[in-house]
Amino acid sequence: MDRKTENEIARFFQKRVRERISYLMTSKKRGDIFQKLAHTAEEYLDRTLIVEKSNFPIEREIIEKHLGKRVYVMKQHSDLDGVFSDIGTALDELWSCGVPYILYGNGCLYVETEYDFSEHAAYILKRNDKL
Repeated sequence: MDRKTENEIARFFQKRVRERISYLMTSKKRGDIFQKLAHTAEEYLDRTLIVEKSNFPIEREIIEKHLGKRVYVMKQHSDLDGVFSDIGTALDELWSCGVPYILYGNGCLYVETEYDFSEHAAYILKRNDKL
């Protein structure tokens, strides 16, 4: 796991939960992040940074356009968790998989939540400042 990158990811969360999210990323309770994102992502994500929101997984081409070729992956119980990967490889395994995950690249964050009946919220967030 890349601590610097995960600190950058934590900056996409609301200020009131940032410290807790940073702690969870490095602890044995890392999976709690995904539980929080499963059905209540907007309660934790910094809504002012959302550039795209969908009730379904966002199209792969749009994700690739925003995040670039290499992404940092966060997904519980995955070999890709905590590593940088080619975006095509990451999306082949994760896109529309039904469970929460995070992709980070090119100063943008892609968050896909858990399936909730017919909805499956997805977000692209972008910071305008330098990390």
